[in-house]
Amino acid sequence: MTTDKMRVNLRAVVLDILLELEKTGSFSHVVIGDALAKYQYLEKKERSFIMRLAQGTIEKKLELDYIINWFAKTPADRQKPLIRSLLEMSVYQLKYMDKVPASAVCNEAVKLAAKRGFGTLKGYVNGVLRSIARDMDKVAYPSKSLDPAKWMSVYYSMPLWILQLWQETYSDEKIEQMLKGFEREKTTYVCCNTRKISPEAFEEHLLKDGISAALVPGLENVYEISGYDYLGGVQAFADGECWVQDIGSAMAGEGGIIRP
Repeated sequence: MTTDKMRVNLRAVVLDILLELEKTGSFSHVVIGDALAKYQYLEKKERSFIMRLAQGTIEKKLELDYIINWFAKTPADRQKPLIRSLLEMSVYQLKYMDKVPASAVCNEAVKLAAKRGFGTLKGYVNGVLRSIARDMDKVAYPSKSLDPAKWMSVYYSMPLWILQLWQETYSDEKIEQMLKGFEREKTTYVCCNTRKISPEAFEEHLLKDGISAALVPGLENVYEISGYDYLGGVQAFADGECWVQDIGSAMAGEGGIIRP
């Protein structure tokens, strides 16, 4: 377990990630990766919480703002960056993280607002989140039949202009299939660096770290991996025993191997 000395407020870590992205416009995977590396001493489930909450809040931002706007007097895009990010990550927990009690979400958000110098807005944060927790099912999304692009924009958190551009080429049914594909859990493929290690030893190293590895049929030394919280924390990756492999490129390459 994490010791008291090392105890970290996981939601505060996520809030810092969101604020850095808002301020710098950096790539989300880089900022999240840096945060996880900084707190690598945390337990796996704690790092997984940080990653899921940060990624989920980023990916569902448009929908989260839509829900916030349904209840808040001040639109999300006119709120203080810290309050907006705090509300977004809290609404994500309420909607998509069933194991997190609503009371805990609201209470922790209020505490964070106060700790970050927004004590005067504690009542506002508390009121908005408790209203959302109580009446989220009353939020009316845009009509799918009357305005499919606007509905997909909110439901799948995809910018409206992109959907309208796609509508010039694809049917609404095809676009929704594409959006559903984007939401599926992304698979990670790596290629074993046989110049440094044998495939057998590479598999043993992954297994030792609790990572599952399945050889991709028809592709030499290319593995589908799962069971890790972030790639930077995989020792085999850090030691240069593998590199990330795009599966499409691997299939196109002679023998399935694309050298870096």
